[in-house]
Formats: sequence, structure tokens, C-alpha cells
Amino acid sequence: MEIGLNQNEYISLLLSVKVINVDLRNKIIEEKDKLEKKEAYEYHVERWKEISIKYFRSFRKDKYNNKIYYSYVLNDTDEYNAEVDDNLDYYNETGVSYQVRDLLLSTIISPGFNPDRSLLNYKIKEWRKLDDTMYGILAKKIMKKMKR
Repeated sequence: MEIGLNQNEYISLLLSVKVINVDLRNKIIEEKDKLEKKEAYEYHVERWKEISIKYFRSFRKDKYNNKIYYSYVLNDTDEYNAEVDDNLDYYNETGVSYQVRDLLLSTIISPGFNPDRSLLNYKIKEWRKLDDTMYGILAKKIMKKMKR
């Protein structure tokens, strides 16, 4: 069985041709690791800012700054109204409708959710299952319209 070198071991091997001092090679690799972590962190912070701004700017709002929902399902019926996003910036960036993301968040953090109560509570599970079923159908209808 062959065991390969990890990235830092491979770099150390390459450096050993030019840099004899082991401590110096280790310091170079340590600095490389720090730089990579910093760049990855900055990249992900920038992506989060870019995407979250597009998400929060997407909602229709009334004069009181409340969200206006235009895709919805009437509870316990088969009546669904699925509309394409008004603002496509979030969709163009992620490939997901902001309405679908909002439906997912609404299912996870249901209205009336009390974090002091157990998530395993039977009624809460039942409520989430109903929301998941209804919102899942609505989300599929929204995404189908978005891809046209």
C-alpha cells in the first residue's frame, strides 16, 4: 500500500532542495498556511456579504417595511400561487429563488417557535412536517417558473 505525502510534506520536500534549514522550511510552510487561511476567510466573508445583500434587497416591502408575500399556499388546500422573483439578483448569483430560501427558513424557524421548548415535541414535529410538505410543493413550483 502506498501512502502519499500531504500538501505541506510535499512542499517541504521541494523546499529541501534549496533550503537546508528545517526550521526555516517549517516557518515558510507555517506562513503559507496562515496566508491561505486568511485569504479563504476574506473570500468567504466577501461572498457572504455579496449574497446576503442580494437576498435582503430582493423582498417586496410595504410602507411599514413588512415583507409582502406574492407566492403562497392556502393552508390545507391545493391552492398554490407561485410567482417568479421580482428581483433576480439573488437567483442569478445562487441559482435559488430568494422566496424558496425564505420558505426553508420559515419551515426551520416556524412562527410561534419557542427555543425553550423541545424540538422533539410531537406537536412541533407535526407542524413542521405539514409546513415542509406544503412549502416543498410551493418551492418546486417557484423554481419551475424561475427556470423558464
